Amino acid sequence: MASESVYTSGSLWGDVMNQQILPRLNLYEIQKFTLCSKMVEHVCNAYLERPYSNPFSTMLAPFMPQTAAPAFRQLMSETHAVISGASALAFFNLGSFVGADLDIYANFASVFHLGSFFIARGYHFIPHKRQHFQFVDLASYVSMDDYPGEDVLYLSPAIMDVFTLINSAGRRVHVIAIRLSIMHTILCFDSSE
Repeated sequence: MASESVYTSGSLWGDVMNQQILPRLNLYEIQKFTLCSKMVEHVCNAYLERPYSNPFSTMLAPFMPQTAAPAFRQLMSETHAVISGASALAFFNLGSFVGADLDIYANFASVFHLGSFFIARGYHFIPHKRQHFQFVDLASYVSMDDYPGEDVLYLSPAIMDVFTLINSAGRRVHVIAIRLSIMHTILCFDSSE
């Protein structure tokens, strides 16, 4: 029986699996592939852990400097915001979507804090035609009832409005204000696209 090190990265079999086989498989196929042997399972698990060991490099790097990532993750935890859309799909599928935006779903009360985080890092608010205000004005709206935005029809009635921020490199962040549960909104909206 071959030693486990034969199948690790840097070995012939490990390199073949990491560079030629595993990138062509989806998560379900990788999970099934792990059943071949303990050694294959070891390589697959190591392959799957790579993007999760440094989530900044796979998802947040295009949108903020590395030093801002811990503060952003803390803010997301405090506001219960959730990243969804192409950036999240790229993260979980171990691939990438060129030029993907960062879609952050949040309750209305958290939108100002999330947007301000990006504005402090060089982003600018780009209002759509129904947003007749500056982003900083959002701080004065205590609840959705006070919000001056016109009723905007999105694909999901749970979405109240979308606030787009863009940086000098053209990277876009969409802070999506929702009326209902964040996960309900994502599961009913993103999975249906």
